[in-house]
Amino acid sequence: MKMIKTALAVCLLGSVAYGQSVQDAQKAIESEYYYKAKRMLLHVNQTAPTVESNYYLGNVYLLLDKADSAKFYYKQASAFDEGKNPLIYVSLGKLELLKNNKTGAQENFDQAIKVSKSKSPEIFYQIGAAYAGIDDALAIKNFDIAYSMDPELVINLLAYGDLFLAEKKPGDAMTKYQQAQNANPNIAVTYLRIGRVNALVGKNKEAISAFEKCVELDPNIAVGWKELGEQYYLDGQYDKVKYCFDKYLELNAEDKESRIVVAVTQYQIGDFKGAIEESRKVLADDPKNFVAYRIIFYSCYALGDSLMATDTAMANQYFMDGLDAVNKFWNISEKTVKPLDYENSAHLRCTKDTEAILYYTMFTENDSSNVGIFSEFENTVQFKDV
Repeated sequence: MKMIKTALAVCLLGSVAYGQSVQDAQKAIESEYYYKAKRMLLHVNQTAPTVESNYYLGNVYLLLDKADSAKFYYKQASAFDEGKNPLIYVSLGKLELLKNNKTGAQENFDQAIKVSKSKSPEIFYQIGAAYAGIDDALAIKNFDIAYSMDPELVINLLAYGDLFLAEKKPGDAMTKYQQAQNANPNIAVTYLRIGRVNALVGKNKEAISAFEKCVELDPNIAVGWKELGEQYYLDGQYDKVKYCFDKYLELNAEDKESRIVVAVTQYQIGDFKGAIEESRKVLADDPKNFVAYRIIFYSCYALGDSLMATDTAMANQYFMDGLDAVNKFWNISEKTVKPLDYENSAHLRCTKDTEAILYYTMFTENDSSNVGIFSEFENTVQFKDV
């Protein structure tokens, strides 16, 4: 039995080449390779659709925050005439959760347990994962049942740890991830999770070691390369960063959105020049990518502001480049606007007081909790009046 469990875990999470089966898609989901998982499952659905292929497509779309598409595939999964397949009832339960009907969801989950004769730790894990972030107490209850039935079910332990990490309990999360590591020390995504906990608590060296182990066990885990690159940058190992981000992009070559992920990541870790360079590459292929313009003007403002005391000319050049990106950003009709877009636009528009005041006003209307912005707003108004 232990050999069967281990084989299943390796099939779902181990270091093998991605193919086109539901099992391969499950592995891709666990590796946070959602674009690839979606492509695989859509391919399966075109040739030989099953309850499983539709159920996991629903899961992928839910992970991508596309609830309407998730509902569609959960309905497709539940439409199969296979009353003895418990995933049908898990799908129905998830549909009820998406309607905020926890009573209806639990009725379907109870049916899934009944159909599986209460003997499937996988079903308890799926139910726990369905509740995670909605009713964490019920999620933990089902994770615990799955664990009592199979303490070596790695995906259950990882999901349990992910729940704790989302609750900002890194110590509890690490306990679950280490249990997963002890159950099978050769599962790459376990080290991805361990690396994240270490990164969260500021243990850079330990995080790097875990991320390195992740990509050593499975060089095809794109997100592992990205997070290793982030950690190298934060640790000052700048010569290793580009290779990691290049590997991430290479593995996501089919997914155009991956390049903007790198640009956003570079901005978040403070590599503003790298963020600008990567954003310009995005815009060469997608001139209306408003996120790329956002990253450019955020980064230009940060660079200009940092140089004001030492190199005014260079600072002003960054401000001008940022202002150009601001203009292009606001000229794109289809975009999602964040409160910080107004603030940074106002900063960069400071030489045009009327426009700056407009953006400060729009910012305060969208985020009244930011007290510091009011003094900036007052100073701009006073300067204009002079």
